Amino acid sequence: MRPGKDLVMDGLRGSRRAAGSTAVGCVIVLLVVGCGAGGATPAPSLLASPVGTASTPTAPPPATATATLPPGTSPAVTAPAVTAPPGSPTGSPAAALPVRHIADVPYMRNLMPASAVGLEPGADVLLDIYAPDTGGPWPVVVWAPGGELKRSFGSTFGEELASRGAVVLLVDTAHGMTPDQPVLGAASRYSVEEASCAVRTARAVAPAYGGDPERVVWSGYSFGGVVGFELALADPDWEHMWTEYAATHPELGPTVECLTSGGSDRIDAIVTAGSGRAAEMWAGVYDSDPELRAFTGSVSHVGNNPSLVVRQVHGDPDPEQPFAVAQNLSRELVAAGYDATLTRVDLGGHAPFFPQVIELILGIVGSAGW
Repeated sequence: MRPGKDLVMDGLRGSRRAAGSTAVGCVIVLLVVGCGAGGATPAPSLLASPVGTASTPTAPPPATATATLPPGTSPAVTAPAVTAPPGSPTGSPAAALPVRHIADVPYMRNLMPASAVGLEPGADVLLDIYAPDTGGPWPVVVWAPGGELKRSFGSTFGEELASRGAVVLLVDTAHGMTPDQPVLGAASRYSVEEASCAVRTARAVAPAYGGDPERVVWSGYSFGGVVGFELALADPDWEHMWTEYAATHPELGPTVECLTSGGSDRIDAIVTAGSGRAAEMWAGVYDSDPELRAFTGSVSHVGNNPSLVVRQVHGDPDPEQPFAVAQNLSRELVAAGYDATLTRVDLGGHAPFFPQVIELILGIVGSAGW
């Protein structure tokens, strides 16, 4: 299923139903570890002075009903709850902030064949920025779409989240990329390289839009989440590792040219919907090249970035990415000591779950230590 704009609008603007509505599904937290818990104006360059017009989005949606359950448990229990956004100690939603939108900002250039990613070699890859028009410093959220979707799929999400206190970058990803097209393994390198570029860009431009470059959350739907996990769990020396591997596998050379040089690509927290790790999602493909599978597994794996905060939302059943993909990753993260949760949406399908994702992000950035 490829949810369209009607699903987005229903989730963020039209969904004012009581918890448990069949349009969203019954939401259950399966695995929990607590380790601490407008109008668009084109931007001519990454570090240009903030421009754009202010707009006032709709009021935030009600929080999702959840229940906390022991690991591995699958009962069908919900309990109504309201998550208070940062700065709202009473639990009632804070007033929406005016938001500015900066559109079509180039942040990297594609080096892959057009047949692989839908972009000509040398073409700019773009992002949009949604930022509160006042206050700060705000946490920074990088969001990536899934599959062949464009960043515009998340425009309502970006505006809504920015109105609640975050600088949001919507980035395009490798449209239609699969691990065996055109070269086995290219998707893995593209994933980590484009995510790295997006995060370094976010940290570089954040101060110009009222953002805090030391608080970066990756969020993604479907393949957009895979991209984030590839970087969030990557070895700090991943770039050198890929360079050495490509010396004997020249078909796996650099896939993008980042327009931001230097800077940290660390992801502090990740919140995904309908996603998981590439190693499991594409296991059958990687089985044809054990050497490549071993290498990619050494580049990105559970154990790296141990302070990472992880929040997953996944429909069950999900016809595109089985729930077990997310569940297996969550169990592995929990066993390794990460602060990680998995929220199951009963009968949710393969959806972006924007209202739940927003509440999870706000829960992280409003917690102690953030």
